[in-house]
Amino acid sequence: MGKVNIHENFELADEYDITGIPHLMLFHGGRKPLRQVKGLVPEAELVRILNDVLKH
Repeated sequence: MGKVNIHENFELADEYDITGIPHLMLFHGGRKPLRQVKGLVPEAELVRILNDVLKH
């Protein structure tokens, strides 16, 4: 798990096409995200997304 300040790391934000915050990216063993969540989402939806990713 990590947190990146896109204002200080604009190259990384550009590489992953992050245009706004919040922006959650879920990775597993690589540089390609398994899932991206852009903007605010309800807690129940976030739990569903995390559970889905953890199953794989």
